[in-house]
Amino acid sequence: MTNEFSVRTDRFISEFRFLFGELYPGEDARFQELQALLKSAYQGRSAALRRRDRNALDNPEWYRRTGPEVRLAEESERFVPYSFTSSLEKAEEFLAEAKAILEIADGGAEVILLGGLSRLFCLPGTEWQHQQKLHRALRLFRIITDTVCPSVLLAGTVPGGPDAAAPYYGSSERPELHLMADTTFLPLLLHTFATADTRLLAHEVNRTQGLPRTQLKLRDLSTEGGVVWTLDYDYLGILKMDEESHREFLNRYYSGKFKKSPAGGRLVKDRKSGTSRIEGTLPELLGEKMQEEKLLLMQALLLEVSGITRERPLPHELLKLRKLFHAFDSDADVWTVSTDNDHVIGIGRYKEGQKLYGLYNFSAEEQIFSLHDPGTYVNLVSGKTSTVNSLVRLQPYAFAWLQEKHDTQ
Repeated sequence: MTNEFSVRTDRFISEFRFLFGELYPGEDARFQELQALLKSAYQGRSAALRRRDRNALDNPEWYRRTGPEVRLAEESERFVPYSFTSSLEKAEEFLAEAKAILEIADGGAEVILLGGLSRLFCLPGTEWQHQQKLHRALRLFRIITDTVCPSVLLAGTVPGGPDAAAPYYGSSERPELHLMADTTFLPLLLHTFATADTRLLAHEVNRTQGLPRTQLKLRDLSTEGGVVWTLDYDYLGILKMDEESHREFLNRYYSGKFKKSPAGGRLVKDRKSGTSRIEGTLPELLGEKMQEEKLLLMQALLLEVSGITRERPLPHELLKLRKLFHAFDSDADVWTVSTDNDHVIGIGRYKEGQKLYGLYNFSAEEQIFSLHDPGTYVNLVSGKTSTVNSLVRLQPYAFAWLQEKHDTQ
């Protein structure tokens, strides 16, 4: 059905030609090669992949809903990392990178994680020029996938928090990447375990929820590449935590050199850059004591915060619950809940009459805390129903998903 390819091509051709000409003036022959490449890649897609593409076009918001989010995490074996091998300064380099990405897409990938964005167009020049070229290139790659393989999601990774990632989504009129990897999520959780203080975590949840819902995050608990302490040190300064001394504390804690630390990671320093990172598997970083409880706590929180997760495997029962309740949907209202206890973070979710509270104890001790919303709740994990007047109790490193119970339920 080459007609559908022609329709998609016609939709973007003017912008496509303009952007390519802006990046690579006078390269008309290369642009013709690029068009031929797109047609060839489209023809190389299997019938099953083309059906998937049509479904994506019929449901453009498909990846923002709970079902596909869980499907990507639970069943997909085709999440592909891709690092650019050139700076894209030359038109032939752009063609080579486009060809490689389309080959991955035609192999069945659902998500392609583009690494090394900061290396693109990195020849001497102003930062403004660099950013303009970078975003034009990302828009071109988005047009390419929307034309050839619209069911493929493009994701990216840049250092920094939510504010640093925001520009890479593009705009509603000219979108660029579908998803941005949340590089701060795992360091943030590990900081919270080490300090037993959830205030920074609550601050980041609030910041993320304040972003437009089109800026969907991609999260996991992978320690591949090591853990770098990319935290909001301006906010930590308000909490009386100095950046240099706090980095030193975390490095000592997770390399097992801090008193009472259960962790067994390794501190690695880069001689050239002077930066340091903690290496080790997640079990090594969590330590043997109460490791299963800590891991389950992290996975539950990963499933409650909005976004797509590529973490595998995830507890089947939690995945099942997440599918059943509208309060877990990506477009639900989300907010942090005051617990009057810095060891416990509370996250509220609401949609279509369903209200749910996720409560997480990051302390090695039992905690009693406040839930300022009295009523009858069902613990979705245990199935037990209880009346909450004010105070709630959680065991060390335990969590609870409490759904408000109405008389009609």
